[in-house]
Amino acid sequence: MANQNSKNQQWNNMNKALSKTNNKGKFYNSQDKVTHEKFTRICLSLVDSKPFRELTTTQKWLYVCMSLQVPSHDKKLIERYGQNAFYFNWRIQQNFGLLNHGQNIKNIRILAQKGFIEIKEDNHHNKKRNIYCLSSKWYTEE
Repeated sequence: MANQNSKNQQWNNMNKALSKTNNKGKFYNSQDKVTHEKFTRICLSLVDSKPFRELTTTQKWLYVCMSLQVPSHDKKLIERYGQNAFYFNWRIQQNFGLLNHGQNIKNIRILAQKGFIEIKEDNHHNKKRNIYCLSSKWYTEE
């Protein structure tokens, strides 16, 4: 019972942080004609998957924040890497409250290793934007 309450508290904290970010009005999707807010869908098979359950709360929040960056409005990026490509730079990370840059880099690599994202261009040493794509490589028939 205590473990379930802990999980509920973690998800409540994520939802509070997400609503605070949306209230700042910084990440809008112009394609949503009703609310003009950006949103992401997380399927049940993702939440129930073993790789997702093995992630820490911070890594799950990082994945949600990254998935909010899709779709990108950069036509060159989409032409080069497809519809699931996006940028996720330090400024975006700070806006979502992800303030430990070194830990973010490690967590992004873990998300890539587990198949949630693909790192298309790792430019953090060049002070350029990193390019990622959402991936479904995490999915396995259980």
